[in-house]
Amino acid sequence: MKTCPQCQAVYEEDYVFCLMDGGALYDNDGETETVYKRSIPTPGGPMPATPFYCDSCGIENRSTSRFCKKCGAPIATIASGGGQPLPDPAIYTQQAVSAPPLQQNNSKLYAGIAVVAILLCVATVIGAVAFVIWSNSKQTTNSANGSPAANNTTKPTLSNRNPNVNKPANNANAQANTNLAAVVGRKGHLTTNQRIRVSSNRYSEVLGVHYRNAKVEILEVTSYMTEDGMSTWYRVRVLENGCDAEGKRGCGNDLNGVSGQAAHEGWMNAKFINLD
Repeated sequence: MKTCPQCQAVYEEDYVFCLMDGGALYDNDGETETVYKRSIPTPGGPMPATPFYCDSCGIENRSTSRFCKKCGAPIATIASGGGQPLPDPAIYTQQAVSAPPLQQNNSKLYAGIAVVAILLCVATVIGAVAFVIWSNSKQTTNSANGSPAANNTTKPTLSNRNPNVNKPANNANAQANTNLAAVVGRKGHLTTNQRIRVSSNRYSEVLGVHYRNAKVEILEVTSYMTEDGMSTWYRVRVLENGCDAEGKRGCGNDLNGVSGQAAHEGWMNAKFINLD
């Protein structure tokens, strides 16, 4: 139990101040009650029918109390208009405030998307320019090399080609081929020392050298166009040896300076053979 030092009123343990004069209460052992700092009211529990609360700390007091039992503040009486019942607990209940949703700052995201789009556009333009340059250089190279791709651009189509344009040339080639075919089986003599080769090409392997006036028989004929004009070659069989046109090696034939080693069958240039 607690006692007021002024009016000697006795109170229960939960009282701190005297309800009559507001003095701090003492325990029975003489120790003064610790005075707590006044706090904001935090009501809870069931509400009495006509409770009276301290206007300062909100603690419930008796209807006849003139001072708060907790904070010691004066309490107005009903006659003076004080001691009003505690307002609706909803007033003291913490209300959930619905704050507006935070708006994310998307400026950096939009800036990143814009940068990526610009880079893609630049890469596309560079790729297109590089492709055009590469295509032009390839066409130029094909034109310089005389490739079919370049030649196709100038060839006439079947619809506008004149079928009679190439007739004279075709007739001449047919006549030339007929004359060459007639040479097969004929014989002739070399007009100078001449190499006999593996194929109808002046760069092919040499099988030896036969001397002037060697007698040959024509076995096969071929003709083709070169930078120097039409080139005709005979595949021959050497029937008789001739003599050195320079008069140094005597008569016969040779391969790399070895007399009698030349092959007796191979290709020779037709312009050095005089047909009989």
